[in-house]
Amino acid sequence: MDANKLPSASSQAATIDTAAGMDTPRYEKQELDTGSIKSGSPSADPAEFDNINRTSSSVGAFFNMVGMFWMFVCTFVMWIPYIILKQMAETAIISMFGFLSSVVVVLIAVVISFSKPYLSHGPIPDDNPHAVLSGTEITHVFVHWAGIPTALATFSFAFAGNAIYPYIEGSMRSPRHWPYVSLCAMIVITAFYMLCGAAGYHAYGQHTVSPMLDNLPRGATSVAAQILIVIHVIIAVPVLMTSLAMEMEKSLKIMPQYMSRVKERVTRTILRTLLLAALMGVSMAIPYFSQVMTLVGALSTGCVFLIEPILFYWKLYGFRRIPWYEHIIGVVMLALGVLAMVLGTKDGAIALRDAIHKNN
Repeated sequence: MDANKLPSASSQAATIDTAAGMDTPRYEKQELDTGSIKSGSPSADPAEFDNINRTSSSVGAFFNMVGMFWMFVCTFVMWIPYIILKQMAETAIISMFGFLSSVVVVLIAVVISFSKPYLSHGPIPDDNPHAVLSGTEITHVFVHWAGIPTALATFSFAFAGNAIYPYIEGSMRSPRHWPYVSLCAMIVITAFYMLCGAAGYHAYGQHTVSPMLDNLPRGATSVAAQILIVIHVIIAVPVLMTSLAMEMEKSLKIMPQYMSRVKERVTRTILRTLLLAALMGVSMAIPYFSQVMTLVGALSTGCVFLIEPILFYWKLYGFRRIPWYEHIIGVVMLALGVLAMVLGTKDGAIALRDAIHKNN
């Protein structure tokens, strides 16, 4: 949850009213009342308008506090395994739970997409705006050129786990098996994305959104899928941040070789708590956090996933010692990485600009 997505009290109150089933959002009512006051109509009472405005501000502030509360709760849940699990090998247990949650989500998405993907009757609920009514015309195209930039950025994000690969390999009992492990991981990830993408586009066609879970009609199974996605994210954060913590602990010599076991535990707990608190503080402080992270992700994932590995490979093995066909593959991957980074950054900047204009 991002409390900074709700920058004004009036828009927050309007969202609450709309979700409650009211026909006219509260901010529209304020505009109508203001117009009546300006025209001198006796139907409008300025005192009543002030009361509505104060009520909207109070409701908006309350809603903002609720969002911050849930952000704190999620951060606390992530903090527990983050300080308990010291090495990357110890995160295998929670990683398995994250993997199983992903498997269940994919199964739910595919089954619903092929069995009961549409709402039987209208109207479309306010909390499920991307649902598709039964009887809606669905069209498919072989290539949607306008969606290629977003697809490239998504591909880069899906496979950009390079930052933690060395730590995973180093924690393995038999590191020589790493090539097979990474190959299996890539195959599984590709299969998951292909299943969700194919099933979602088959069911919803031009109405498919990202993530396609938003297209699923609300029900017990789709809500369960949403909850599992949240659990997956909460589990993934400690795994990803463990590599950063391990690198900092090594630099700061927070290790048994340099301090007592108790002091090491206390120091490591303080360091990791500060890291997670900084992460929560940034997410609360930055306005339009979701759009900002999309922009940052577009700038970084293409570089981390496609550009840097090729450059490091050439540096490690020597540019002249690499076969010519590997150079061709490397150049193609570099071109794709630059394209994904540029186009993804462009789309991220447009999304951020639109969000700012929408709320101003």
